[in-house]
Amino acid sequence: METELVPAELDVTDVLEDVSLDASSPMGTAGYAVTNLAEGPAPEVPDAPYASSPNLKPSANLGLDPNAVSVPSVTVGMSTDHGVRTPIRDKAPVTLALRPVTRRRIVISYERVVDEKLPLVVPRILRFVKDEQTLRECLRVNWCFMGASAARLYQNVALFGAQGHVLKRLLKLLTKAADEETLLDYRRIVRSLDAGDLMLEEQEVTKYQSWNLIREVIRRVAPNLERLYLDSSDPRFHDPDQIHPHTCGLDQRVQFSRLRNITIGPGCLAFPDAFLVDLLRRCPRDSIASVRLPGCARDWPREGFELIAARGGKALQDLILTPPGSYPAPVEETIPAAEGGLVQLEDGMRNGIAVRRGPFKGQYDAKQAWDFETFCSGLELVIDSCPDLRALDISGHTQGLKPGLIDKLITKCPLLEELDMPCGINDSVMYELLLAKPKHLWRINASCHCHKSYQDLFITPAEAAAHSLVSSFSSNSTSSANNASSAPLIKLASNANAPGLVPRPPCSVLTDAVVKAVIDEILPGKVGALLELPTHGMQVRSAKWVPMLAVLEEIGGAKVDFRDTNGVYIPRIGVKVVVPNGRLFLS
Repeated sequence: METELVPAELDVTDVLEDVSLDASSPMGTAGYAVTNLAEGPAPEVPDAPYASSPNLKPSANLGLDPNAVSVPSVTVGMSTDHGVRTPIRDKAPVTLALRPVTRRRIVISYERVVDEKLPLVVPRILRFVKDEQTLRECLRVNWCFMGASAARLYQNVALFGAQGHVLKRLLKLLTKAADEETLLDYRRIVRSLDAGDLMLEEQEVTKYQSWNLIREVIRRVAPNLERLYLDSSDPRFHDPDQIHPHTCGLDQRVQFSRLRNITIGPGCLAFPDAFLVDLLRRCPRDSIASVRLPGCARDWPREGFELIAARGGKALQDLILTPPGSYPAPVEETIPAAEGGLVQLEDGMRNGIAVRRGPFKGQYDAKQAWDFETFCSGLELVIDSCPDLRALDISGHTQGLKPGLIDKLITKCPLLEELDMPCGINDSVMYELLLAKPKHLWRINASCHCHKSYQDLFITPAEAAAHSLVSSFSSNSTSSANNASSAPLIKLASNANAPGLVPRPPCSVLTDAVVKAVIDEILPGKVGALLELPTHGMQVRSAKWVPMLAVLEEIGGAKVDFRDTNGVYIPRIGVKVVVPNGRLFLS
């Protein structure tokens, strides 16, 4: 048989495999790969492994090629005239199909493949699960259930009361997540943190929430935190020997990249004003949507107004900024004395009852007011910088507002829906509202919310005479006080409520004509329309003080709301008017 030698240095076994051979050849199954030696120009081969051998052509689909060509038959054998293994070929025609050998390394990667619709269904299912133990079991189902259950468990963290043990477990979990010892990064899941009953003590000492642990939790979740609520009754936050009053020990590296809501507990005076300002300073510009500081600041500085305007900006929609006098002072705690035992407290025993001072009784002054110029100029800065403001609460201030400020508020913030005005306003402020004609304003609060609304609601005739607002009193009043003043009369509804006393004059002076105009022109047709008014108003016809409820009941179609007897409802225009404590002054 005539043969042709192929150069021995061409190692075709590295390139080809599974080749169909001629079975008639004595060594057709010897296991050696073959090469196509068909005469003619070699075809162009794009792949790099075939570039060194121009006569090699790979199969197209790693199998039989339907376009295979007819070439001379090739039989594998060894030449006996040489000392090396060299393949020889037979010229009998046969069809060959060649398949290239891949040398690429297969890398197996695991991906979390889930149904696109399943992540939307699972949270809706787990929304009806209230049991914490069941939610923890759902963590073990699959990735979808694990993510949804973790969000239900850790997205909104609330710690109130004696939950110090829960706080310790939470911090331990966040620490493991920081060390990548958990399947999920729980630091990124926490969006809301509500922490109350904070104590400036170590966790081993108190069963409540330790501030040392809370600030560590804040440090870990700060980059993704969206809502922060803090409340405490521990006065030691003001002690510079205990903690730095400007930061309260919060790490200087903490920055709230996504924080949108800052709230301090109502009437909470535990935190210094400098610390509240520092919280705002750690937020980015134009990011905060809600700032609620109800009765938490003793004297809000100019820098605080500037930070609210800068950090809120176009994003700010809700602002509550009231003085401490807008909330009652902390009450004294009374503890019954144990039988046969002595209770040693700060104030000792009083009538068999152990009395302990409130935490801020020595620091609290309900009559303390903010600087009027700073307040008005700062409020004007906020109005200019926050055009999307929807709710504004500045009640509790006793000095009123500068002229034109309400008109500017309605003009600059056309989307305003709720407005709580300070004490000390008069008809001129309400006229600004009437002329501005706000389109979205559905709730107006002009009632008294300063310290006078809960302290000394009734005063003696002598004190009333000093205000020049009372000319005569009830039958239990002294005759010397009856001639003290010629101002309009405020009558007490029942002497049994406060014998010998008269109602304290209201802080705001509003006439019945202006009140009726606001009810008829601003509020009709708005869903949930609500107006709150002071206990008394000036009657234009008689120039006398009259109970505001008496004025409201004269409006056509007004009906007493028996769910709240201090208010009336006007069905024809859908407006509800409330007078706090107004029923006390009706005869």
